[in-house]
Amino acid sequence: MNEKFYSLPKEKQQRIIQAGYRVFGGGSYKKCPVGEIAREAGISKSLLFYYFKNKKELYWFLWDEAIRTVEESMQEAGMEKWAQKGYFELLKEGMRYKIKLLAEKPELSQFMINGFYEADVDIADEVQRRCKLLLLKYNQPFLQAMEQEPFVTGLDLHMLVQENYWACDGCLHALMQNGSLDAEEAWATFERLITFWKSIYLRQE
Repeated sequence: MNEKFYSLPKEKQQRIIQAGYRVFGGGSYKKCPVGEIAREAGISKSLLFYYFKNKKELYWFLWDEAIRTVEESMQEAGMEKWAQKGYFELLKEGMRYKIKLLAEKPELSQFMINGFYEADVDIADEVQRRCKLLLLKYNQPFLQAMEQEPFVTGLDLHMLVQENYWACDGCLHALMQNGSLDAEEAWATFERLITFWKSIYLRQE
């Protein structure tokens, strides 16, 4: 725990966190200047390095903060309840939650999306490890939800999940290209996509 940072007033903490999300979310890790984060936060670079000993420590602190925020939001949204309605309803509600998060916390969202596609060898593997741990943690509701669905016979469920994940992730990434998200447009896109998947992957009565 960073006691020096957490001794700051909450408002100042948030200024530094949001500045970090904006700067790291706008370019590659290597090219993001810590001085720009300090300027956006309204503090000196030397003071920022008083709270975080180097750029990498600040970066991983921001990842921990982002994951904590996402997990708290998912718990508040009641993800466990979604699983009782079936896989596609869980997927739909999950995307509704994700779109809401993207719209309400664009800096955090862009930071995580940008980090997921980061190619810098110093951090890329660790970013992927953290993302996989987060996904694994919430795998159980999806497994439970899959048992509720009348999938067509012989369907490769592992491939289905991979396809859904890649499609949703790629679609969100494309919708965020201009740095913002039209929540209504995004939700309409995913509703059509999920309705299409249901029509081909579930047995029709």
